[in-house]
Amino acid sequence: MDIEIFNQQAAAMGVQLSQPQLQQLQLFAQLLRKWNRTFNLVSRRDIGRLEQRHLLDSLTALAFLQPGKVLDIGSGAGMPGIPLAVAAPDCDFTLCDRRTRPTRFLYQVVQALALDNVNVVTSDVKELLQAPDKFHTVVARGVATAPVVWDMVQSLLDPAGRVVVFERAQQQCETQPDGGMQGVGEVELAAKEMFENNNIRMTRHSVDIPGLAIAHSLLVLERA
Repeated sequence: MDIEIFNQQAAAMGVQLSQPQLQQLQLFAQLLRKWNRTFNLVSRRDIGRLEQRHLLDSLTALAFLQPGKVLDIGSGAGMPGIPLAVAAPDCDFTLCDRRTRPTRFLYQVVQALALDNVNVVTSDVKELLQAPDKFHTVVARGVATAPVVWDMVQSLLDPAGRVVVFERAQQQCETQPDGGMQGVGEVELAAKEMFENNNIRMTRHSVDIPGLAIAHSLLVLERA
C-alpha cells in the first residue's frame, strides 16, 4: 500500500487522515493480505485492489456516522468497521460477527493497531438485544437488503440513530418469489414505500471512489 497515493485518494473523497492513521490502515492492509492466504477473508480477486475496493469503500460511510456508539454487523474481515474506527477515533465501535474465524482475525487487528475504541463480539446480532446502551449508528456492508437490515437492528438503535447500508456499485437484480427478476430500481422503490409507510426516511448517497469505475451507493435510514 502506497501511503501517499492512498492519502490523495482518500482526500479526493473528502476524508482527511493523519500520518498515524495512514500507517494504521497500511498495517491493516498488510495483515489482511497475510491472513487472507489461509483464511480467505476477502475474495482473492480483490486483493490487487484491496485499498480501493475495501478500505476506501469502507470510508465512504465516514460522513454519515453520528457521534457515540457505532455497530458494524456482519463485520467479517473488519469492513467497514476497522477503517471507520481508525478514521473516527472519538466513536466507540462494536464489530459483531457470529463466525469465529473472522473475529479471531479482528482481535489480532485491534491489538496490532492499538485500537482502544473497538470491541469485537462473536455472536449473532440478536444476542445484542440485551445490551443496556443503544447504538447511534449501525453500518452494514454486504449483509442484506435495507429492509432486512432495518428489521434486524431497529431495536438496537437509539431513537435518533441511523442505519447506513452499503449497496454494491454494480447494477444488480434480485430474484422475485415467482422466480422472475426484479431490477434494482424496482427493489428500491418497494423498499422506500415500505419505509415511508412505517415513518422511516430513506435517502441514497452516491460516492465516487478513486480507482473504481462505478460510483458507490449508500442508503441511510432514519426514523422520520
